[in-house]
Amino acid sequence: MLGARVCKNAEKQNPFFIAIADIDRFKSINDTYGHEQGDEVLKQISKVFAARLRGQDILARWGGEEFMLIFTDTNEANAVKALEQIRILLYQAPLHINDIEMHVTSSFGVCEVNAQNTLSHAIKQADHALYHAKETGRDKVCAFSALPPVHD
Repeated sequence: MLGARVCKNAEKQNPFFIAIADIDRFKSINDTYGHEQGDEVLKQISKVFAARLRGQDILARWGGEEFMLIFTDTNEANAVKALEQIRILLYQAPLHINDIEMHVTSSFGVCEVNAQNTLSHAIKQADHALYHAKETGRDKVCAFSALPPVHD
């Protein structure tokens, strides 16, 4: 609930950036190694993500193989830069499941939350940017502001 209060307060005062990360081709991990090992992969991925975050940033599991990241006290360029660093760290970090070393990638969508762009609207926009990242090759960061205009 603390995260919800932080988001609600920030929405009214200082803008912040919300990102949704989706693990690329995660279903194949569950299908190949089983759901228990899939959960272990998610735990290892969360450690990789958290390693790059600042103290004021927030990381949470959003559902399934999705994570939500919140970046406060920053601008879009720095939020995208942090996500690019996380993306590269994940790509380079070998995960170990059943004595097997694997490399996993993730796609990211990011959007600003501010007085004109509510949290719920920004989540939809970040999700749209995430799907754009997946549709255009995966393993990338897409900012909603950089996408062609859409009507949502």
